Amino acid sequence: MRTFILPSLPYVVIFPFMICTGQPSIWGELSEEVTLPCSFTPGDNVVIHWYVGSKNVHRYFNGADQLEKQDVGYKGRTSLFLSELSRGNASLKIINVQRSDEEKYSCYVGTKEGREQEESTVKLHVAVFKEQSIHYEAKNKEIHLSCYVNNSFPANATNIRWYQNGNLHKESMASRSSLNITNHTDIIQCVIEHTSLNTNWTGYWQMTEHNLTEGQSAEFECELCQTKNTSVSVTWSLRNNSQETEIASLDNATDKLKFSEKYKPRITLIDVNHFKINDLTEEDEGDYVCVITEAKGMHINVTSISINSAERSYLTIIVFVISGIIIIIIILTIFFIRRSQNRRYMSAAEDHAEDTQRTNDLLL
Repeated sequence: MRTFILPSLPYVVIFPFMICTGQPSIWGELSEEVTLPCSFTPGDNVVIHWYVGSKNVHRYFNGADQLEKQDVGYKGRTSLFLSELSRGNASLKIINVQRSDEEKYSCYVGTKEGREQEESTVKLHVAVFKEQSIHYEAKNKEIHLSCYVNNSFPANATNIRWYQNGNLHKESMASRSSLNITNHTDIIQCVIEHTSLNTNWTGYWQMTEHNLTEGQSAEFECELCQTKNTSVSVTWSLRNNSQETEIASLDNATDKLKFSEKYKPRITLIDVNHFKINDLTEEDEGDYVCVITEAKGMHINVTSISINSAERSYLTIIVFVISGIIIIIIILTIFFIRRSQNRRYMSAAEDHAEDTQRTNDLLL
């Protein structure tokens, strides 16, 4: 029978300990939090001891945490679910997971009514899933998209899936993948999955195209999910002739867009992420790119604007009107020619009929 002595008490208490049942192994993400499972049969005078080898990870007895002798590597990073102890939950939460936390953990729980059980340990594996992104380039009317994760471990645990208009297009076990698009109306989705952590990150891309005239206004909107607990950033930029110019940005869903000095005089703000640029010029032609970055994904919405000069538009209207007049004249000319031809035909027919009648009269 395993026993554990609590020397910090004014008297010696010896509990028969039961080793909790738990999962053989569990994955935790670097810099995030993880819960190591441990359950027991509820009872009175609960004593909990989490440890790795000779390291004291977390102790609980006398109805409180006892962390004076806790290993320095876990200081301020461990906690129990105290409200669930009465239900037999002795699981340990570790926050800000470190590479050094990758160990084999044991959880001992003793109660007044406890009895020894078969030994079990929980192996913690630490995985990395950071710096995901989706990127696009436009070359010769073809869109090139790339989807990738720069920091992922284990290396063979990353899977990337591409969806076009909701349908799976291709899939690969890799940390980087690309896709070429010729149909600009397609809605593209890229899902990067970490199979060990059972978590994923999603990138979205879509484009709309508009033809406008110099002097007009253009409205831009990018759907933004306003969640209080989710950090989000938004950037608006104009890509034109291989140059990228920042238009606006915000760092929180509750903030307002901050516009660059170049665009401020021509901006009308309609809503949080909805605005209008007035008095368009030919220099405003290009791709307006909205990038929304959240913890679990990135949205790229592209609005491609083609701008016709007012002079060209005026000439186009004149040409259109003149062309219309010419077409009408041609139609009327054809109409009158045919009507004249019909009249001559009818007249000739009547003359022929009269001649025939006179001939018949003479014969009679």
